[in-house]
Amino acid sequence: MAISQPYFRICRPFAGGHYIESIDSTYLRDPRYATDLIDLVRGYHLLEKQLYRLFDYVEPSDANLDCFSHELYALLLRASTEFEANARAILSANGYVARGNLTMQDYHKINSASRLSEYKVTIPIWNGSHKRLTPLQGWAAGHSLSWYQDYNAAKHDRAANFSKASLRNAIDAVAAVFCIVFSQFHIFAFDPNHPVSMFGVDDSGNHWSHDASLLTIETPVSWGEADMYEFDWNLLKSQVNPFLQYTF
Repeated sequence: MAISQPYFRICRPFAGGHYIESIDSTYLRDPRYATDLIDLVRGYHLLEKQLYRLFDYVEPSDANLDCFSHELYALLLRASTEFEANARAILSANGYVARGNLTMQDYHKINSASRLSEYKVTIPIWNGSHKRLTPLQGWAAGHSLSWYQDYNAAKHDRAANFSKASLRNAIDAVAAVFCIVFSQFHIFAFDPNHPVSMFGVDDSGNHWSHDASLLTIETPVSWGEADMYEFDWNLLKSQVNPFLQYTF
């Protein structure tokens, strides 16, 4: 049986596979669902703009994956902390309480709710096999993410680990932020400055794109009917508490 109320900050398809019931009336834009949609989407797009500017100097190609620099170091740190901010917001909204400071072991719990390990991101202008990314695939087998481990190593000892501030890690970190933002706000992650009304989606209904975004994204396809949403938001939104907390 499908889920009759949406979880806080967890976007899932409706029974039948569609994600958006209405552009103008959707739980994704209700302030009770999340008050910081614009802030987090803007945060992501600033990272995307920085990556796009870097491509003026470093060709987006497999040949340059291991290059590193201070600009890439700054992008890796910013993207990684932005990822943490999104993860904390999801856990907090759903009532999760950690025993100490939140760590990757805590953040990993989000995968059970949003299936972030299945999200795929494409860089259309990329030349080579790294064009299609799965930045959170590591969560399918455990709580470790290689780009995040390298971020921590470079942050705590840049002198010894400066080479870990690579183009490979920076783009994976930016792509991971895109995934976690999209997993909360879906198409509204595409443009922080204008209402999203027009967007691209392929015949499968799982590959999404927008003119305002450098990257395109593919959503998970493994949802079972019992994991999907099934409700009429126009009826549900009048309730005092229309959202559920996911138990991590």
